[in-house]
Order: sequence, then structure tokens, then C-alpha cells
Amino acid sequence: MVFSARRANGFRLERMQASRQYADGGFANTYHPSVQRVPEGRPTPADLMFRGEGRTPAQPVPAIDPCQTQARPVETGLRATWLGYSGVLLEINGHPKPYPVCENP
Repeated sequence: MVFSARRANGFRLERMQASRQYADGGFANTYHPSVQRVPEGRPTPADLMFRGEGRTPAQPVPAIDPCQTQARPVETGLRATWLGYSGVLLEINGHPKPYPVCENP
């Protein structure tokens, strides 16, 4: 990968050349991938994404039909329905109010 930047000179160049990772006019990775081994029995990202074993549930995932839940009146006047990643539908006294769980400042 090539970046367009000013060439180092003076003290900065001296510091770069003094680095253990600097060789033949550039920096080189001193840690080789063969050193970083995955512990025995621990799946790698490739195992999780591409291997077929254990990627589908043995039985159907239990689910609740939201239509049945929403049809019942709320006893307390407050109902919260999770909409997904960062949203909740709040119903206060029967009036729906979409509410973000987290938002950027």
C-alpha cells in the first residue's frame, strides 16, 4: 500500500532508521502470522463463517407471535416493544411513541 506523504528528513528520518522494524528503506512486520496460533478447540473466523457444522440450529428457534401480544390490552398503561438493533416502540396509555435506544450526540 502506498501513501502520498512528505518524505522524512532530519531527526524524524533518524528515528525511523533506528527502529527495529525499519529495514531496506521501509518498515517491515517483525511478527509473522505463523507465530499467532489459535488455541486448540477455539473456532477461527473462517470456521464460523464458512464451515457448515453447527451453523444451523438443531430445532426451530422459539418465537412469540407479536400480533397476539399486541392485541391484548396493557394492564399498566405502558408497553415496550423492541424493534431491533436500536429502537423501541413505547406505548403509553395506548398511544405509540417510537423511541431510539441510543443516538449519536
